[in-house]
Amino acid sequence: MQNQINLDQEFSNVLSNLSNFSHSSKYMLPELFDIFLHLLFIKAIEKLHLDDTRLEDINYSWEKILSSSDIKQYILYNVIPFLIESNDQNIKLYFYGAHRVFEHIDEKTLSSMCQIVNNVKLGEMSNQERYQFVEYLLDSMAEQSGKGGDLLVHRTPKKLRDFITSILNPQRFENIADLTCGTGALLLSACAHVDNTFQSTDDNTCYGVDINGKMIEISIMHSYISGLKSVHIEQKDIIKDFDIVNTNVRYDKIYGNPPFGVRISPESVSPMFSTYSRNADILFVDAVMMSLKKSGTAAVIIAAGMLSSSSSGHLSIRKKLIDEMNLEAVISLPVMHSHTNVRLILLVFKNETNTNPVLFIDLNSNIDGRRDIELMDKRLEIGVKLYQGYRDSAYDSNFDTSNIELDDLFWFAEKSRIADNEYLLDLNFYKPHKKIAILPVRIILEELPKQLSQMVDDIERLKNLTSTIENIDGNSFMKQKLGDVCQMRSGRALPRDEEVENGKLPWIQIGDIIKSTEFSITGAETSVSEEFAQIHNLTVVEKNTVLISSRGTLGATVIAGKRMCIGPNVMALNPIDNQMDPWFLFGWFLSEKSAIEAYAQGVVPAITLGMLRNMTIQIPTMIDQEYFTKYYKSMQKLQDIKNLLEDNSKQIDQMSNAIFNQYFQSKE
Repeated sequence: MQNQINLDQEFSNVLSNLSNFSHSSKYMLPELFDIFLHLLFIKAIEKLHLDDTRLEDINYSWEKILSSSDIKQYILYNVIPFLIESNDQNIKLYFYGAHRVFEHIDEKTLSSMCQIVNNVKLGEMSNQERYQFVEYLLDSMAEQSGKGGDLLVHRTPKKLRDFITSILNPQRFENIADLTCGTGALLLSACAHVDNTFQSTDDNTCYGVDINGKMIEISIMHSYISGLKSVHIEQKDIIKDFDIVNTNVRYDKIYGNPPFGVRISPESVSPMFSTYSRNADILFVDAVMMSLKKSGTAAVIIAAGMLSSSSSGHLSIRKKLIDEMNLEAVISLPVMHSHTNVRLILLVFKNETNTNPVLFIDLNSNIDGRRDIELMDKRLEIGVKLYQGYRDSAYDSNFDTSNIELDDLFWFAEKSRIADNEYLLDLNFYKPHKKIAILPVRIILEELPKQLSQMVDDIERLKNLTSTIENIDGNSFMKQKLGDVCQMRSGRALPRDEEVENGKLPWIQIGDIIKSTEFSITGAETSVSEEFAQIHNLTVVEKNTVLISSRGTLGATVIAGKRMCIGPNVMALNPIDNQMDPWFLFGWFLSEKSAIEAYAQGVVPAITLGMLRNMTIQIPTMIDQEYFTKYYKSMQKLQDIKNLLEDNSKQIDQMSNAIFNQYFQSKE
């Protein structure tokens, strides 16, 4: 019977070891990660018998690598030459350029990296666990790409690839492709969805192509270690060599997340393209159209500008989507990638003609997916239900949505109307306007003077408090270690594989802290009962406890507005013996956010209780702390008024537009 593997612990060990080693060596983290992946694959090929055709002839062993007096020489002149001669084309492709990875690494570093790889329990993991293990490592490195390398900076976030796979819903016996597969995130998500038993079935052909050799290597390594050997990866330029890629091959499902804003020289464009353009986005969508089987479906991420650009290339591609394809849905996606603010659109279309209306879904309305994590998850779930409901109803725009919480997220446009508007696909252009009475606008306008007057009073109060605080003698402050004046605790995770018993205790996670618009937090996406918290030894905190995020988004701080529980990566602090007002401690953390970030360590930045205990805080007298407390509470009141004004402003904009559209816009 296979041993139970703690994947979270395996992830944490590898990332921690790599991060610690990068701090003490001359090599950057992305460079060490590259070495790690190569060594992991070398170990996997032998231990997992990945190269089945030459298993009996294998002339190296992982044990020999570990025990070699010159690991570098052994890998360069024994291991790599053998793998380059493999009968397996993907293994041969992966290791063809592997010399460059090891040539400039010193022996001591290589030996240390081998030990890190040796500690990974690959042989005790199932194929699915190995898939999750490598996927997590790549996603974690993608988060760090802006901090020392851009190898994985454009990797499609997990939640987005899960969403797209739910939309396409690939099935057994279908041919699946990603024509700009990068590190294989989308393609392998499709393979894992189809072959969820990870038994290496050959019922599907999963085909990936990318111009970047390093990306291709990662795709190959990930697919093999996961047991997904029906994946075929090639390094090609889809724009230049489209005639080669497309020969006699069509696909049932095609994924796409091409790079945006790339300009192509005319001599680098295949003559096979039916749309003339130097814009790579346009050419890629054209390539996808020509690569689909009859009735095959594609889901392609594009920049929002393609929906409304007046260039001839953009107009031509939109015309094809309407006249020659069946454009099923245009979906505005939440921003969830830390490396871009480009508004993303998912186009879903089939290789068939159909006059059904186009479904528009706006999942990005009033949301920042990097902060509103729970709302983003809910929106993505709604998006899948809406698309599936529309598709399964045979494109009936009156399909049943009674079980979907909508929030005015979707609408339709007839294709004839889209054609009449020069094939414009901008979501807001077709969004229906609600008829809203004039009276609410008047009421809001009547309330505005009161709100403004309150804001003026709060600002005056803040001015007086600021003047008082500026006159406090800082030399009278006591310097203390946080650990000497605060009780500190870490949060705990909910038990796995057990239904949560709902109750009155909010279970606060980092996402709840980040999306809180107030200094004091009273609710969370998940709540548990007192009994459940006690049975499972969850971390319970009382009102006025200071809460701080300790991983990823560091130093986000709130005050508990009631009794609650805290989850992992959330720390709780309570002043000891009334030496500090919690609101003063809260304000101090707000001012020290950059210092907390500087303390952080690890591939995914994190701080520990030990680090916090060693931070130095200057503590004024309790009388002086009261002024700081009043200051932050006044700031909260001012923020509340500001939020109310912003909400009123949005309502006035919407209502004013609705009034004009109601009386002056022609009816459809």
